[in-house]
Amino acid sequence: MFKYLFNFFVTLCCLVSFASYSLDTPSTPSASVSGKTVTLSWGTVSGAVYYQLGYRDGYGSWGTSYGKYYNGSQTWPNAPYLIQRSYRMRACDNATCYGWSGASNQINILPPKLLASVNWSPANIQYGQSSTLSWSSSNASSCKLDGSNKGLVGNWNSVNNTANKETYFTCVGEADQTITVSASLIVDPPPKLTGNVSWTPSSIRYGGSSELSWSSNNALSCQLDNSNIITTGNKTYSDIKDNITIAFACSGIAGQQLLITTTLPVLPIELTVLPEAPVAKVNGKTLVLTWKQVEGATYYELEYRDGSGDWKPSYGNYRNGTHSWPDAPALNQRSYRMRACNNSSVCFEQWSQASNAVTIYPKPDAPTNLEASFTENTTTLTWKEVPYADYFKVQYHDGDGNWDDSDTRLKGVKQVWSTPFTQVRYYRLSGCNTSGCSDWSDASVVKLSTPMNLKLSNVVNGIELTWDVVIGADSYKLQYRDGEGDWTAAFGTYYAGSKIWENETAVFNRSYRLSACNQDVCSELWSLPSTYVENKVISLKIDLLGTPIP
Repeated sequence: MFKYLFNFFVTLCCLVSFASYSLDTPSTPSASVSGKTVTLSWGTVSGAVYYQLGYRDGYGSWGTSYGKYYNGSQTWPNAPYLIQRSYRMRACDNATCYGWSGASNQINILPPKLLASVNWSPANIQYGQSSTLSWSSSNASSCKLDGSNKGLVGNWNSVNNTANKETYFTCVGEADQTITVSASLIVDPPPKLTGNVSWTPSSIRYGGSSELSWSSNNALSCQLDNSNIITTGNKTYSDIKDNITIAFACSGIAGQQLLITTTLPVLPIELTVLPEAPVAKVNGKTLVLTWKQVEGATYYELEYRDGSGDWKPSYGNYRNGTHSWPDAPALNQRSYRMRACNNSSVCFEQWSQASNAVTIYPKPDAPTNLEASFTENTTTLTWKEVPYADYFKVQYHDGDGNWDDSDTRLKGVKQVWSTPFTQVRYYRLSGCNTSGCSDWSDASVVKLSTPMNLKLSNVVNGIELTWDVVIGADSYKLQYRDGEGDWTAAFGTYYAGSKIWENETAVFNRSYRLSACNQDVCSELWSLPSTYVENKVISLKIDLLGTPIP
């Protein structure tokens, strides 16, 4: 038991002895600067194995350098830039480090000062003049002029300046130094643009003269009624019959615009003469009206009427004793009258006597109902009457669809040609007058003639019916009767101008008649009956109803 208590007290004494052991605090270190070399020195402490370093800038928080420092001195030969840097030290043995010393003196290692300048020369100019911008820098690594890289030093000539300018020059140097300087260019306002324009004399009588004068100040260019002129000048106007309004416009160096208008009044003329009756003439669709002019009149007013109707105004102004309407509408007994007016729009109270009456007919409509009929010796073309048509142009084709022009000009509603044709010819017409020609009509339709010269002849074993071929017919319808009985239609189609019936049965006093046909129509009238088959037994081939069979 005693042994154990002894060992306990010995151990406790050793722990108490070790706990009370510590190293002294180093004396306050001293910092010095030579160029970019920093030297730090401090008093050493007995028993210290190494020293630990603390630092701060200004009065900020302390940082700790985790290096080990010895022998009471440390040198940094190429130190970075420092501002109010101070240090403190503490001694350390192999087990731990102890209390910190007081802060050293503060030291600084500063970069070279960054300098920049910018200026306009001259700094105050007149509107539109030039100025030179110059800039320079010291200890700068890069610079920008109004946000653009323009170099560390330079100049630029700015021309035609019209507004104030503020220029900024920003540079960057070592240790994140920045500097921004500015320069102002003051541009005085442009000179005021002024001008004047006047007439001499300021008013005239009808047909008189006056001089226009103009001048301007600070104008680059001027115009008189949109024509370029010198900025100061004059111009004489002669034989003036109406008021004159002139626009004088100038442009200044700053784009200013000046517009002055001036009017020269022409005093009115008293009208005392009544115009003579105008004369109207028509040439085709062109209507020309002429009249004798009245002295002092600057224009004329016009009224018109149709027949003996009411006078109506025409809302134009008419001048120079003549007026034409090149494409006049249809007119019916149109007449005109005039009255004179002066330069103040005062018109003579009375109107002239009425002109002669003129008529312009409307262009005709296209002809309709064209029908062409043909015989051995004649061709007849008919059509419906067309109002206002003076004549008709003709085109034709012979079934091939290609229309050819004819030199013939037709009038009325019918045309007969004596030239014989052996085939159908188609026609179309266009109605014309002085106002023009209508569209072409539809093609004529064929009006088939009534078959002619029907003859019955006895032939061996039968009878033969012959007739004249109808131009345009491609087949014929046949009817027959016995004596004076009713006509009966014969079934079948007949061609070529003849038909033979062979002996099949007896007929007495039989006669025939024909109608000519084509694919569209048959002749309006049946032919005259053929001669009788005389009272003799002739055997014909017939069907059960007694109709001859072709």
